[in-house]
This record gives sequence, C-alpha cells and structure tokens, in this order.
Amino acid sequence: MPSTPVTREAFSKYLDNNQLKVLQIVYFALAMGVSTFAFVVYFLHTQNGDVPPPEDSAVPLMTNVHFVVLIAAIFLSRFIYDKMFSNISADVMTSPQMIWDKMRSAHIVRLAVMEAPV
Repeated sequence: MPSTPVTREAFSKYLDNNQLKVLQIVYFALAMGVSTFAFVVYFLHTQNGDVPPPEDSAVPLMTNVHFVVLIAAIFLSRFIYDKMFSNISADVMTSPQMIWDKMRSAHIVRLAVMEAPV
C-alpha cells in the first residue's frame, strides 16, 4: 500500500524556528568566511601603497580566471541543487523529516559550491 505524499500544509507544520535556525547559521558562517576574506584582500591591497605590480604579473590573468570560475560555480551550484532534488524517491516524499533533510543538504552543497571560487 503506497503512502501519500506530504502536503505543503503538513510540511509547514513540521518546520519550526529551530530547524530553520540551523540553515541560517550555515548561511551566516559561509557569508562571514567570504566577508573576512574580502576584508583581508582589501586591507592587503590598501597597504600596498603606490608600488606598481611587476610587468610580468599574473594578476590580470588570475582575475579573469577567477571571474570565469565564479560564474561557472554559480551555474554549477544550481545544476547540482536541481540534480539532488530530481533524485528524491517516492519514499522520501512521505516523510517531512526526510524532505527537510534533503532540502537542507541541497542548500548546504549549493552554498559550498558557490563559496569555493572565493
């Protein structure tokens, strides 16, 4: 006898602030890592003064490569996120806990992939 899928109302009742708080903490931690890195780069850049970079500097090349990797990571993160949801079986859709676990894992993986180029 197949189980019935979880409705939106049942899933909304299942979620509480503590479960959402975990995902918020992960978002905050990843954002703080990126922000700290940006601050350190800015600080080091401003401390450099008026010293010009060497003529054979790889900075322009690395800047372009970094930009391309960042754009690729944004698209790749969405692809992986969608792929994780397409692999959900019918058994998972009958339990709010299992749905939430899949959603949380997909969000964390997506954020980790987007943070990787930084």
